[in-house]
Amino acid sequence: CGTREVPMKDIPFPDDGHWQNKHLNLLSAGYRKAPFFDVLAPVLDTVYQTRHHTMVDFNVMLIQGVRNLLGIATPVYRESELGDDFGDGSARNLQICRHFGAGVYLSGQGARSYNDKASFREAGIELVYQEFQHEPYEQGPGEFFPNLSILDMLCYLGPEATAEIVKRRCWTSKYDSRDES
Repeated sequence: CGTREVPMKDIPFPDDGHWQNKHLNLLSAGYRKAPFFDVLAPVLDTVYQTRHHTMVDFNVMLIQGVRNLLGIATPVYRESELGDDFGDGSARNLQICRHFGAGVYLSGQGARSYNDKASFREAGIELVYQEFQHEPYEQGPGEFFPNLSILDMLCYLGPEATAEIVKRRCWTSKYDSRDES
């Protein structure tokens, strides 16, 4: 757990342009009739038409574009740029929390199997597991499909409504699953 053959920051981005064009065309075809696709389209165009060296570069640019649309100004740091070796797995999560002086670590469910609860408790850092429950929203004709990308929500609800849901869910889910054991 937490070990990779190649660090994520070093995974190369496909260089032929074919993947980007195909993916952007699929997104456009799937969402062009959504009420707010025209708001998201310039972000997608910029991200997909930029030459990226790594998958992380692509992902960071896409995340930043979404953050801008949602008005999220929280600083973002790349672990690889912090200059410390944080280790792997639970030790990595704990050391990053210590690096930033965190009092709470909001973890995904996947880390439940390896997070060392005792180490977090000893460090005075509350370990909380996110249990996101997707709020249904209008996705056009047909039934609601939960757990799609935030791009889906942006296309159908627009930045303001999406930002409101994200803010509301971040606060409520943050305290849904405290690890009290």
